[in-house]
Amino acid sequence: MKKFSFDDPIATQAANWMALLRSERATEADRRAYLQWLAADLRHATVGAGLERALGTFQASAQAGVSGEVIDKALQLSGSRRQVLRGGLLLLGLGGVAAVLVDRETPLLELAADIRTGTGQRRSVGLADGSTVILNARSAADIDFDAQQRLLHLRSGELLARVALDHRRPFVVRTEHGAVRALGTAFVLRREADYSEVSVLSSRVEIATRDGVRQRLSAGQSARFDRGGISATPARPEAESAWVDGLLEVNDRPLAQVISAIRPYRSGVIRVAQRAAQLRVSGVFPLDDTDLALSMLRQTLPIRIQRSTPYWVSISMA
Repeated sequence: MKKFSFDDPIATQAANWMALLRSERATEADRRAYLQWLAADLRHATVGAGLERALGTFQASAQAGVSGEVIDKALQLSGSRRQVLRGGLLLLGLGGVAAVLVDRETPLLELAADIRTGTGQRRSVGLADGSTVILNARSAADIDFDAQQRLLHLRSGELLARVALDHRRPFVVRTEHGAVRALGTAFVLRREADYSEVSVLSSRVEIATRDGVRQRLSAGQSARFDRGGISATPARPEAESAWVDGLLEVNDRPLAQVISAIRPYRSGVIRVAQRAAQLRVSGVFPLDDTDLALSMLRQTLPIRIQRSTPYWVSISMA
């Protein structure tokens, strides 16, 4: 079987198609053109289908964070960082289960980020302006500071920002859903597939969605936003930032959300049956000991936890 390589022009074309089709700028005409490209040559169909299956495997889990934005940026890189990413993309050829397990340890398509964390890692980064950013596990961000602004792009996961005062340069964190501008503050921002959520620990922030909706939040407030709108949430900022100390604090959350918060701290796969996913959970759980966290959930909920291997856990109703 031929290895996937970015030195192969057909593989490069296929990756460019994936980047375009998974981006927000893709049109129906682009999708039709991609189908025509696949039909034009058997080699196109073979490489395109292989890459699409591999990326589809990662997208099946919301924790994978595979997006056209990530690939598109990676293909524009040069030098050693691009070589590192190429090596990671080659692993997509391992096949479904192996690729997922490798990605569960190190998020392959975030290798080119300026700052990033792997599974079970938290990282505190001091920025050039004196601000501090703490990344949650399996998170990645790019830093873009210049004379006019201080800009972070949250590519995946979650961060806590403690912002140094600079009246000349605003401090902004962007996601695909919009931007959060700090007004001399500390805040937590989490990026999900369909929305982003911000919780303000001190002072204020201003949210601006991609469609231009704006709203200010003060300390103690939280909100969820997507491209078109902003809605308040009952989340407590202190609870939303508990991961900084290695804890998960939840109050009446569905089990699906609790497991989503545990996954970045565990190598391998955790699957939750649909009925079990809807159970409501309250409590404080250790993120740095996921076996203990799962045991605590089993003791308090009517669930059964099966471990096929240390890397494959299934949760269902008891």
